[in-house]
Amino acid sequence: MVTSPVARHALLRRDGRRCYVVATPSRKWNVPYADVQYIGDREFFWEHRILAHAALTRAMGAAGLALAVDRRFLVGRPPPLAQRMNMPRLYRPAKDDITPAMIDGLYSEYMGIRV
Repeated sequence: MVTSPVARHALLRRDGRRCYVVATPSRKWNVPYADVQYIGDREFFWEHRILAHAALTRAMGAAGLALAVDRRFLVGRPPPLAQRMNMPRLYRPAKDDITPAMIDGLYSEYMGIRV
């Protein structure tokens, strides 16, 4: 695991597969959560979401950590105990063939701002 002033990184590995995850620490209603900005292998992430949760909890250094994942990145049905939160994302595509599903949190000024 590698850390930076803004983002926390984790590399999940299991059965020869890998998934790189980038998240930023956040807090809402006094509850700490990891706002997931990037998921390398979405299917792997959701198959092993407990592993992902544990890795991000360790990277963030916070017990009782919740995960916030944009629903565009869901694969299949929502996980149990999922709570919908209104967290609008803005993007301004340079070309018409760029869709919202193609943009993740890494392509944002937020990643360069220390909160």
